Amino acid sequence: KIKESFNRRFFDPERCGYGYQGSDGVALRYGLVPDGLYDKVAADYVRILKDDGFAMYTGIYCNKHTVPALTELGYGREMLDLLFSKNNKNFAFMLDNGATSLWECFDLPETNLSVASLNHPMQGAFTCWFYSHILGLTPSEEAPGFKKFNVRPYVIDGINAASGSYKSQYGNIAINWNVSGGVFSIDVEVPANTVALIELPGGSKIEAGSGKHSYSEKL
Repeated sequence: KIKESFNRRFFDPERCGYGYQGSDGVALRYGLVPDGLYDKVAADYVRILKDDGFAMYTGIYCNKHTVPALTELGYGREMLDLLFSKNNKNFAFMLDNGATSLWECFDLPETNLSVASLNHPMQGAFTCWFYSHILGLTPSEEAPGFKKFNVRPYVIDGINAASGSYKSQYGNIAINWNVSGGVFSIDVEVPANTVALIELPGGSKIEAGSGKHSYSEKL
């Protein structure tokens, strides 16, 4: 009933979307899109981004949903352009202007007095995506606490490698992957008494027990 009520109020059937960057992204992330229309709403989202010149009009409440939503729907390149394209007010703008922390707004502090905070860590809420989608590590709902865990990296144009680890209560989980010569290769370290559910970009699924494992496939 919530989904039906939400779409009755906000969904635009003519454009097949919700009209804004944040509203499209959140609806996609939370499963609020009408059945069978996910691809069309994702396309509407990307159309909005292109119409906006990839300027970012979302912030602390939407980015943590829109970034993974775009990645999962196959628009990783567009998502990177949204976050880091040059000559836009986004995270690249902060870095290029000497930021050493996350600002409240994508404006220079000296030109916009509404930039009240230069230490606004919630602006980086989306960065869990580095682990969950780029490295590919998430806990499994089958056995919480990383007794079982998923390894499902998303290969995005512009990101050719990722490496990272997580100290779980069972031991260290380590993942290292790269793309070279059209071949995806991954190394996974699985702690004792745990199971990794590994999904390669091509769709191959592997269940791996404790130890060090290596896999590769052509993209």
